[in-house]
Amino acid sequence: MERINHLKSKAVFWANSNPKKFFFIGFSVVILSAMGNIIYEILNPTSEGLVVPNIPTSNFIGEEEIYNIGKEQKERILKELEEYKIKRNEVGLNQQDSARIEFLFKKLNILTNGY
Repeated sequence: MERINHLKSKAVFWANSNPKKFFFIGFSVVILSAMGNIIYEILNPTSEGLVVPNIPTSNFIGEEEIYNIGKEQKERILKELEEYKIKRNEVGLNQQDSARIEFLFKKLNILTNGY
């Protein structure tokens, strides 16, 4: 262990005293390994060639489907508002119902006007 620490400190001292040589050797190793990898790939090609992995994506939703989804949401909101209208006429509304109605109106406005 002591020998390893001694070699490590010696290598760090050499790298600090000779930075140009250190970076030259480092870049040489990187370039040679890249060249070796390229040569290996040329001489031993894989049967599939270059394989590009698939990018996970969600299913494409067309413009018409988006319109239909918005239309369905509008219909559900209008149906729920009709139910609250009937409830208002029969029993009356409480504070939670009023908050829900306000939320539904805002949601309907967003779906109708886009803001």
